Amino acid sequence: MSIYLPDDLAELLKTAGTGESTSQVIQEALRRHFGESSSATYARVPTDTPRLIEQARNRLMPMAQQEYEDGFAAALNRAADLPWEVFDELDTHRFDIAAWIRPVTRAAHSAVCEQTSPSAAGPEWLSLLAEDLGQLADPIGFDRFSFRRSSMYLRGYGDALRQVFVAVLQHHSDDAEVHG
Repeated sequence: MSIYLPDDLAELLKTAGTGESTSQVIQEALRRHFGESSSATYARVPTDTPRLIEQARNRLMPMAQQEYEDGFAAALNRAADLPWEVFDELDTHRFDIAAWIRPVTRAAHSAVCEQTSPSAAGPEWLSLLAEDLGQLADPIGFDRFSFRRSSMYLRGYGDALRQVFVAVLQHHSDDAEVHG
């Protein structure tokens, strides 16, 4: 495989004096980028790593499951209050709640700043989501929404809304078959 290395990076590599080849440096950078363990000889994991990971997993798994379930339940309880446009937009973001809501919240924040009125804080449903998602969906910074949800909660929330979305689409196709 050939790759392009800009002159400034090539010069840095030459002057670094690590004794490693370009290939070794790039391999190490890619391992780090993708979260793999280092191949450096000093970077050996302890021999009891599997046991320690299992121990941590056993302790953390119930907490992660509870966060996911809490987010899932909150979304199911909220779904009937949300307009279709929310589901449609979430679908374009693969139901990644954080990726979808950030621009919505920024736009609402800008509207508030321009209008100097808290009533311009975005669509009505945004305040409903702020009740569930906290500061992630709060464009103004209300104290009651100053909490932060975990990534597992957000995954559960997004997965539940995805299931509602799919149920709507399947129901529509079921009706089409009956009436078609």
